[in-house]
Amino acid sequence: MMDMNIPQELDFLRPVVESAHKAYPPDWGDLLSIYRILRAENRVSALEFGSGWSSLVIASALASNQADGNITFRHPHPFWLTSIEASDVFANETLRMAKLAGVTNLSVHVSKVSMSTHAGVLCHVFDQSPLVTADFIYLDGPDAYQVQGEVRGLSVSFGDSEKTYGLPMSADILLQESTFWPGTRILTDGRGGNARFLATHLSRNWKYSYDSEQDQHSFLLVEPHWGRHSQGLLDHLNVPELAELS
Repeated sequence: MMDMNIPQELDFLRPVVESAHKAYPPDWGDLLSIYRILRAENRVSALEFGSGWSSLVIASALASNQADGNITFRHPHPFWLTSIEASDVFANETLRMAKLAGVTNLSVHVSKVSMSTHAGVLCHVFDQSPLVTADFIYLDGPDAYQVQGEVRGLSVSFGDSEKTYGLPMSADILLQESTFWPGTRILTDGRGGNARFLATHLSRNWKYSYDSEQDQHSFLLVEPHWGRHSQGLLDHLNVPELAELS
């Protein structure tokens, strides 16, 4: 039976919880943590790898941030969530859930995921990934079984048809790192091996932290602004580590 102890801040999800949804059961602790980070830091735009309950929570937090006050600097994707998903079924279910919850400020792009390498190291990437100006990035997919192909006979998708044992190792964030504005935060849902891989290969000035209670790895891009628009983002965000950079 679905846990109906919905946190007050996430009560907008009640119509989804009460529906015959096909998503995994919600982890209220994880979802509440994500929501509170976005709200406390006054985040403007988000990119998500994977989709589901978190998509609704991220988009809702962005909408609430917009209601609190519009930004005063130019931004190409203000108060919008872009999710990238490997499954048409999950993508459609996320959009159906969003409609039930009254969440409208999100889009879900579907793409195959293929084995690849980064700096000679085994990984996987989405075949087609939209370039989004996001200051919050959530890594929650894809699962290992969704990854296709091999590199020299190697793949993260192995095991029998009932259980895939591979370790997800997404490199999409590394491909887009040069485009991230100062102040960007990356958050992973568990995926400790993938977080270690990112920590090893990210090349800019990221501050790393780990929330053991929620099993969330976080990377904050602590760099001076590039110009007036990126300065506007730093001024807008409510992140103590960035206060001296704005």
